[in-house]
Amino acid sequence: MMARKICIFLTIALPVSQMNLLLLIAAVVVTILVFTWLIKVVKATITTAILIAALVLVLQLVFGIGPGQLWQQVSQIPQLLWNLATGHR
Repeated sequence: MMARKICIFLTIALPVSQMNLLLLIAAVVVTILVFTWLIKVVKATITTAILIAALVLVLQLVFGIGPGQLWQQVSQIPQLLWNLATGHR
């Protein structure tokens, strides 16, 4: 109901050229917000990928644990959790 009142007010109070300008400004604001969010997501993703790569490198250099061995252990986690939840060994 409130949105309809605002829409009616805008169509009565603003000429078409000002309405287009208002829509353009709103579109630019939304675009900036989405782009800023996207940059944050990409930054977090890259940071996480670098940390995982550094961890795998340290495991390989210090302990001799290769990526294949690490993946094998990680892929067994769901089965281990299922066994713990159901009481199986």
